[in-house]
Amino acid sequence: MPIYWLEKEGDIPKLAHKAKGFIESDPKAFSDWVKEKLQLANQKQSGQLLRLIRFAKAWKNFRETENGSLRLPSGFLLTVLFCEEYESADNDDTSLKRTLERIYSRLENKYECKRPTIPIDEDLLEKYSKDSFLPELKKFRDWASEANALECEKASSEVWRKCFGDRFPLGQEIKKDSNAMPSIAVQSTELKSVKPSRPYYAYFNRN
Repeated sequence: MPIYWLEKEGDIPKLAHKAKGFIESDPKAFSDWVKEKLQLANQKQSGQLLRLIRFAKAWKNFRETENGSLRLPSGFLLTVLFCEEYESADNDDTSLKRTLERIYSRLENKYECKRPTIPIDEDLLEKYSKDSFLPELKKFRDWASEANALECEKASSEVWRKCFGDRFPLGQEIKKDSNAMPSIAVQSTELKSVKPSRPYYAYFNRN
């Protein structure tokens, strides 16, 4: 559990750090930063960025469950990357694909992610191996691209299951409805069972 210390009202909070003692860290400033990013994104596609962040956390959960030795970036770090590189689209499949392409291209070119709030000089990726994270991110990007390109709902959902596991609802042997939005079904930070008439197009639980 994080331990914060505030000497007096108006000061920047200080966080207990294992190696550095107390360092300046403002969780409210980060929360406000995320809220601002979400509000801007909502002007283009309501709720889409928040859903993408949850898709990323579901991917992290599944991949680490599948491989106990794998250590992917934290949900905090994934939130920063998705907020900074978000690209909107008419459906979540396409938006996720494009956003992953932007994130991968950025990190392949320069492997760092600076904290957007105090302490702004902190590289959040410093603790995570490039050789472990980038290959996993590349697979996520490529699977998202493949699933997005497939016209068959079932075939597309089978590819998404590589990202999220068999908790992702299996589609039907029919052509995807390009107007259905979103087609990725995620419940909270994990994929759970959903039972609508067409589960592949289950709407995201926004609660």
